[in-house]
Order: sequence, then C-alpha cells, then structure tokens
Amino acid sequence: MRRGDRGFTLVEMMVAVVCSAVVVAGAFVLLTDVQKAVMRQNAANEVVGQARVALEILARDIRSAGDSLDLLPAKCLGAAAHADARGLCPAVLDAHPWRLAIARNAWVDVDDDGSTFGKADAPPPLNRRFEQNGENVVAFRFVPTAAPTFGDGRRGVLGRIERVVNPFRFPAGTGAEKVTVLLDQVVLDDRMRTDPANPASADARFANALFMYRVMTKSGELYGDDAITKRETALNDEFLSPPLRFFAAKAPPAYLTAPPFVPGGYTAEVVGLRADETKTESKILAGGTGSLDPNVPTSDLRFVLDRDRIRAVRVAFKVADSRERRGVTDGVDLDGNVANGTAPLFPFETTIELKVLAGHVGAI
Repeated sequence: MRRGDRGFTLVEMMVAVVCSAVVVAGAFVLLTDVQKAVMRQNAANEVVGQARVALEILARDIRSAGDSLDLLPAKCLGAAAHADARGLCPAVLDAHPWRLAIARNAWVDVDDDGSTFGKADAPPPLNRRFEQNGENVVAFRFVPTAAPTFGDGRRGVLGRIERVVNPFRFPAGTGAEKVTVLLDQVVLDDRMRTDPANPASADARFANALFMYRVMTKSGELYGDDAITKRETALNDEFLSPPLRFFAAKAPPAYLTAPPFVPGGYTAEVVGLRADETKTESKILAGGTGSLDPNVPTSDLRFVLDRDRIRAVRVAFKVADSRERRGVTDGVDLDGNVANGTAPLFPFETTIELKVLAGHVGAI
C-alpha cells in the first residue's frame, strides 16, 4: 500500500481528539463566562431600573409639595405650630434623615395659565380642615430590616423605602394609611459620599441619611460657616444653606393620629459644614430658643418648619444587588459569609427643589 493511501494512526487521532476537546472546552468556558456576565448585567440593569423609578416617584411628590392658604399651622401641627407662623401650612411637616412627610400643593389655577401659584390664582375653598383630608399628606420612610456586614468593615443598615399616603390617618385619626413599598435592598451606610480617589474616605455629614435638607434663611434664622451650623441674627438677605440633618439617623417614632401630628422624642443633632463636624443641639443654639423639639412651638426646628424655610431635599441611597459575587469586596454581605463575596452596591443621589409660591414669598 502506498504511503499516500495510509489513514490516520491511533496516536494522530488521539491528538486530534484532545485538541478538539481543548478548543471546545475553552469555547464552553468562554460562552459560560459571557452568559454569566450578561446575567450579571441584566440583574444590575434591573436593580438600577427599579431604583430610578422609585427615585422619580419620590421626586415627583416632593416637587408637588407646597403651601396651602387654607391649611393653617394649627390645623397641621396643633399646639406645635410656632408662635411666629405666618398663616401658611409648611410644605414639609416632618424632617428626619429616615423620614419625610409633605403637604401636597392644593392651589387652584384660577386664571388658567398653567400655574397654580400666581397672584391671580386662588386656594381651594376655605374651612377645609387639614385633618379631614388625608390624601393631602404623603410621606416617605426608610424601614430598616437588617444590620448587614460589609466586606470592607464599614457600618450601615439594610431596609426598604415606603411611600405612605395619609400617614396621620385622617380624618380624626380614624382613616387608613396606604403603604406602597417603592424599593427593597436599600442600603444606608457611613460612606454615603466617598471620594472616588480615596475609597476609604467618609463624610460624617452624609452618613446613614436618606434625606437631608437645605434651608432658605432670612434674618434671625439658620446660618452656616465652615465650623458650625448655628443661629445668626445679623443677616438681611436670603440664601440656601448646605444640607442640614436635624436628627440622628435612627428609626423615628410612629406617626401620631392626633394633634400635634409631628412627634417629639428625637435625639437632635445638626451636621455642620465640615466632614469632621457633627454638632449636637446644645452646641448650635447659641442665640436661639434652646430647643430642636418638633413639639415645642418656640423651638428652632418648629420655626424652620412653620416658616417653611426648607426649600430643597437631598435624597441619597444605595441599592444592593440580590446576588453576591466573588471578588467584590466593597459590597454588602447578604448571606453572612464574606468568603462568598459581597453584593455590589449601586449609588443614587439627587437634590429636589420645592416650589416657591410666586407673589407670596415676600409675605412669608
């Protein structure tokens, strides 16, 4: 038999089979990795999409918050209304790092120009009691569900964001609140704002806070310098202060169903302008009335709320992926075993401006 007619030897066949197996195995591994990457990306897109929807709902409600001339402070807050209140129900009824309650704008577009806060417009019929209109109040609250372990050792809480319509259970405490869970797997930690060039950095002003507030000030109200947020009486102009956190970030008390509707019992603190400055109320009230209790009519906090000086709300949170990944060391541990990796975190942050009522600001 000629050499050219000879077939493959067994050795050659084995080599070919091994080479083919290696190629197929490599392709399979590559395809599996691609599939895993696609699955991870799809999971991340789902998490990000849900968070964006929740943030848009939250932003929409906050933007709709506004003053209503028929909702007087006594109707809103009972005896907790500040003695210097000027007849407007505050847009923000409760200002806490883990909870925000707002009165939605109730103005009527009388002149049909698309605006509900011009001089020619009018409020709804008077004598519509605040405590008989539960739909006018909307709240958002962070409900903690766990204190997880983070891969890098930082501290934080895991929970959900809820939207609550009629949190005070109007009318007269007999109504029902409507609770909707906007987002699960929400994380608030002590590194809510981190310098990308220095992942170990932290900013105490933003730690563990879902909501923070900017306050429009006039003479006799809150003023900030680089050392401390304090009360100042020498100003005649208006400006927006940096975000203020009025209370320590911990689970706030439940809503009350009888006036005054905003509960006390918070441990007060205000976070200053510098990252290393966290001031308790005893250090910030020099020249003020000496209290940040929302139940005290003459307190600085009631003054801010009743005079409606909160003009913007900063919202910031992180959302954990439901799947933990090896190699991710800066996420959150969901199964109690850091060796399995941690779940990646996706940060979200925005600042939402409240409406300013044109033609009426000067009278406030």
